[in-house]
Amino acid sequence: MTNEQIINQFTQFKPTTVTQIRALGIDAVDLGSGSTRHAYKLNQDLIVKFPIYWPTDVWQSDCEIAVIERINREPKLADLRRHTPEVYYQDRVNGVIIMKYYPVEMWDSRSPETLRRHNELRRKFERIGVTDLWFGNVREHNGELIAVDLGCFFEPVPENY
Repeated sequence: MTNEQIINQFTQFKPTTVTQIRALGIDAVDLGSGSTRHAYKLNQDLIVKFPIYWPTDVWQSDCEIAVIERINREPKLADLRRHTPEVYYQDRVNGVIIMKYYPVEMWDSRSPETLRRHNELRRKFERIGVTDLWFGNVREHNGELIAVDLGCFFEPVPENY
């Protein structure tokens, strides 16, 4: 099944569990869980995130989409766009998101230069209220760092931080 077909299946049937995904004939490989969401790899380059407990854990997906939309909308945040994941599908009511899968974790490259770049990126996101960008939530893709989990969002720190 192609990525386009998978996204069409989600758009049409709005699955909210891995059992429902598999019933649609979509292979889903368990990538693990965070504090509020499960993640599954679809095909070679898609990831789907589901809330662990519905409806209480929907907030993290909603925050993540809100942050990505804000970054894509506000000109002053344009420098962060290349560090945000591509989103292909969102169901804000159920907290389901499909994004591009970025396989190369920060753990794989911890050179002083990569650590410096990671700290710089983390500070940029903290200025707009995004927290929790530890190494497991940042990936490398084509020489860029990508923040793959932007769901922990709090009030931004002052501009001169």
